[in-house]
Amino acid sequence: MNHLESLLAEWYEIQGYLVTRNIKIDKRDKGGYNSEIDVLAFHPKKNEWIQIETSMDTYSWPKRIERIEKKFKHARDFVAKEYGEKAAIGLKQEFVLVYGNADDKKLKRGSIILAKYKIQEILKFIETEHSEIDRELISENYPLLRTLQFANHYYPNIL
Repeated sequence: MNHLESLLAEWYEIQGYLVTRNIKIDKRDKGGYNSEIDVLAFHPKKNEWIQIETSMDTYSWPKRIERIEKKFKHARDFVAKEYGEKAAIGLKQEFVLVYGNADDKKLKRGSIILAKYKIQEILKFIETEHSEIDRELISENYPLLRTLQFANHYYPNIL
């Protein structure tokens, strides 16, 4: 699991989602798996499912889109099989990537989000919900979020 996957898993966990990471799916007869879900999150109160796939690749856009749409389809099939068709139909799918300009890129289903925007969302949450480090310290169960909180508190202009 890379740091971006870990950060996003923590981000969804702190918001009340139940998170599973690195789910291997579609086992091959001769070993290995055809696909993997980076992060699968379920919010029991909202009855909301989200799949998060991250990428730090620099592939061409056609290759990226082909790859992520295949992963999204495998994930929908897995969720339908394990949690029911209703969960699969409502499954939100996010492709979070570090490199590239995604302004004009579209997927058949799901969204493309640049990591910098997700990180800005997380930092805004930390600034508004956990700005007082002595009273609103993020739990040690979320080490990456806690690190961002410390960095934001002690070095506010660095982020």
